Amino acid sequence: MVETRQISKIAGEYGFSLIELMVAMTIGSILATALVIVFANVMQTNREQFKAAQQIENGRYAIDLMTNDIRLAGYYGEFGTLPSISSFASLPDPCDVTSAALPEGPITEEANSRLGFHVQGYAASDLATRPTVPANCSALLDTNTLRPGSDIVVIRRLDTKPLLDPPNTSASVTATASDIYAQTTSKTMDIQYGVASAIDGTKNAKGASTGTLTRKDFNQALAGTPGTRPTTAAYIRKVHVHVYFVASCRDGNGANGKCLGTDDGIPTLKRLELVSESGTRKMKIVPLVEGMEFLKVRYGLDKTSHIPGQTVDGSVDDSLVPASSVTLADWQNVVMLELRVLARNTEATTGYADGKTYDLGVANYTPSGSDAKYKRHAFTSQVYIVNIGGRRES
Repeated sequence: MVETRQISKIAGEYGFSLIELMVAMTIGSILATALVIVFANVMQTNREQFKAAQQIENGRYAIDLMTNDIRLAGYYGEFGTLPSISSFASLPDPCDVTSAALPEGPITEEANSRLGFHVQGYAASDLATRPTVPANCSALLDTNTLRPGSDIVVIRRLDTKPLLDPPNTSASVTATASDIYAQTTSKTMDIQYGVASAIDGTKNAKGASTGTLTRKDFNQALAGTPGTRPTTAAYIRKVHVHVYFVASCRDGNGANGKCLGTDDGIPTLKRLELVSESGTRKMKIVPLVEGMEFLKVRYGLDKTSHIPGQTVDGSVDDSLVPASSVTLADWQNVVMLELRVLARNTEATTGYADGKTYDLGVANYTPSGSDAKYKRHAFTSQVYIVNIGGRRES
């Protein structure tokens, strides 16, 4: 007898039920939402980290840039002293570019010149007030451009690189037309207006003979018996006048880069620079570092000495003071500047409220309202003016 087996059918697949599908969709939606939230949080964190890094770097760069310039204040090449300022009844207008402001010709230690003010400053009386500046600067730093509350500091010096310095430059160079240059020896600083013509080791910035303004040329061999060094024209350097201030905008769309009421509103450290463009001398607004909300400056004076027989010693006598407390004659005694810069993010942070109070030296600042939405960091630096204080040290 043959045994028979019954083979049952294999059950077919009928797919997911509606409930299973809805559960899967719900789980998928939860996972997708979680991923979106994580991604958004990562993006927000990255944005905040970028803004924080930008803020710190901007603040560091602002301090570093001003520090390097201030250290060189009063650097007048081989001319080893400051000109007299005894004839000045008030601070000179740093934005005056006329020939009367800095006339051509020799300056000696006894001669009066605005270059005797290696630094000068203008202080805002409070954080809501703009400093009062002379007429020519006022035309450039109008109420739309100059941000309230910040101080203004002026630096005067010569360029550290000579116009002509063989073998570091070619045998001849061309001065910029109408730029102001100074040719210096240990006794004289001769102010010259540049002309657009080639000059060599026998000429000054005007293209004329250098005359008695010479120096020993150590790049050439000894000549004659006994051997002496040939002479060449004394070094010629460009005159720099820098006026640091905080502007109300980053990109000024007004004339000469001035801010308009409709501009971006990002507070920015800027400076006015003495330049010549197309043969015309002017003060030009140059943006430096964005996000600088306040600049406050205090000055250290050297008027006495702890060393018997000396009137000064190159060190700060007492506490640092604002520009409003420096007398006209004492500007030549400034040997140190304290810089306080408040840097902020260029963009607000959603949900953030800055409850800190920032010490700006002569005032405290506590953000409020919409200003509190920006993250901030305060930077401080004290800068010694080597060319002034160093000469006074024993």
